[in-house]
Amino acid sequence: MMAIPILVLGILLGGVLGCAKDKYKASGFLDDYSNLKPHPTDEGIFVYTNPNKDLSDYSMFYVQHVVVVFSDESIKRGVDPTKINELSEYLRNQIIRALEDKYTLVGFGQRQPGTMAIRIAITDLKPAEESKGGASMEFKLVDYSTDELIMAGVITQTLSIVSGQTQWLPTRTLFQNWAARLRARLDEAHAQQNPQLAR
Repeated sequence: MMAIPILVLGILLGGVLGCAKDKYKASGFLDDYSNLKPHPTDEGIFVYTNPNKDLSDYSMFYVQHVVVVFSDESIKRGVDPTKINELSEYLRNQIIRALEDKYTLVGFGQRQPGTMAIRIAITDLKPAEESKGGASMEFKLVDYSTDELIMAGVITQTLSIVSGQTQWLPTRTLFQNWAARLRARLDEAHAQQNPQLAR
């Protein structure tokens, strides 16, 4: 363990899960991987949603510091720890920026009803090489007042790059996309609960 907001561990619950087209390595960050289902349209995304919880019940969010749970294979890539820290903070900041104009952000320990804790682990970082770059993460959306799981998932994706792009641009772009996806999913849930919000 490192005494910074980064946690670098070996695979605790090793094994490659998923079908031949969509695979991921369980890092141990999630408590249970057996209930994850492949996203019906998006390759590389596996999700579990608690049927007894509704995203529309949450309008306040605590975005925890992103941790990193790397496999031995990922560690061998030799990514600079400073860059890892920078990218983990970048992901957290993208999520905050995606939410702050509409939803209320709270600090540590503010466990009031209607508050969701967003917990994320980066499980792989792939610098741009051979025309592709990417990243993988696992996430838990948790009721901050009760610690009940709302949603959990694994995302492992790559992006093609063009000549001249910086080494970590695809990874940053993926982080932006992930944050935007979370915001869109929350907006959709709230709009379904209150159609006036969709106008």
